[in-house]
Amino acid sequence: MESLLDIKNALKDIPDEVLDGMGFGLGEGCEEEIHLVAPETDDSTLGFPEVYDKYPQLQEIDNLVRNIVEVDGKIASDEDLAEQFWESHVTSKTYKVGTSKKKSPSSQKIKQKGGLNSSQP
Repeated sequence: MESLLDIKNALKDIPDEVLDGMGFGLGEGCEEEIHLVAPETDDSTLGFPEVYDKYPQLQEIDNLVRNIVEVDGKIASDEDLAEQFWESHVTSKTYKVGTSKKKSPSSQKIKQKGGLNSSQP
């Protein structure tokens, strides 16, 4: 994913109700960095991480934004990197980011039960 058309096409099949509750911030699974987050709700809106399971293209958008931030933070001090992106695009795959930092539903259950080292069942 690298262009605005890619983003438009990724979002076209996602219901407005899902997109309305999403934004960039801190949330479950992204405590140290800004990510695309979905609210945990009890109504029909999907929460984290189910929204990424149902609409994996959202992960690609998250990766793209994170990669833009990463490149932007480095180009002032890295002339080669600045030249690499001169008139070319940062993509969702420029750096390997994303899915490994997202918590799976099973890891959320572990956290809710007190963590891996907990004596709770």
